[in-house]
Amino acid sequence: MTPEEIKSKVQGTHGRAMENRSMQRQRYSSISDLFRDVKLYGREAGVDFVETHLQRIVNEAVDTAECKDGSLELTAYGFGRAALEGRAQALRDLTALTVEADKSTIRLVWAEPNPVHGRSRIEQTFGKLKRFKRVAFRCETAESYAAFVSLALGFIIIKSVHTA
Repeated sequence: MTPEEIKSKVQGTHGRAMENRSMQRQRYSSISDLFRDVKLYGREAGVDFVETHLQRIVNEAVDTAECKDGSLELTAYGFGRAALEGRAQALRDLTALTVEADKSTIRLVWAEPNPVHGRSRIEQTFGKLKRFKRVAFRCETAESYAAFVSLALGFIIIKSVHTA
């Protein structure tokens, strides 16, 4: 596949997923297992690694795009700095996607973050918090009310982490 075909495939998948409002998926990214036990040093080693595993990285990006995520994060555990830079440059060249690199992580970005998505998350959280309103209004002091709101938010966070 050419870099333009890879870019259009990932961006097209993300666009279709964003249009489908009823679909909401979350998944565990198994791509980190690919990088976990590998130790690479040298720019050419990073480039060779990406060229060898390009199809798996592209498939993971498409799966992530189906989940309405705008980027894929690739963490390098045993990569030297030159290998990390080589891997980032190879991903730029082979996928035509935006690649952001820092000390140990490379992000493939195919869509800008949607601020509406964050707003809907906040609105959903307040909706969940309103379910606790009946009990919270029975509190007599401001401190007990604040404590109850904190407790309710703790329950919401625990449930969201447990289901994700």
